[in-house]
Amino acid sequence: MLVKKNEIYEKILKDLQSAGNAGEYYTPRAVTKFIVDRIKPQLGEIVFDPACGTGGFLTAAIDYIRQHFQSADVPEILQQTIRGTEKKPLPFNLCVTNLILHGIDVPSAEHDNTLARPLRD
Repeated sequence: MLVKKNEIYEKILKDLQSAGNAGEYYTPRAVTKFIVDRIKPQLGEIVFDPACGTGGFLTAAIDYIRQHFQSADVPEILQQTIRGTEKKPLPFNLCVTNLILHGIDVPSAEHDNTLARPLRD
């Protein structure tokens, strides 16, 4: 029986969803898609998630942009405009993996704490 990469990834995500007792919350895919559909990110706009977790909002934005914009430059532009930061190591690694699986060859995700410095910085 052949197991797809995304099935393994989704299994890990389900396991992470029980992490709520540590103050974490992983937004369900239907909610991320709904919010991104309302925000309507435009090609070339920077999409930044300061607490990106496993990258759900970022990948929903990637999917939205790919559905609504047909251009040879889309992959290149997405590479430059999709950004995220995550403090915890496991969700960060899953985010990087998720972005790679969504065609972002060199993810612009940082393993850092967004709240560690003033917003103005």
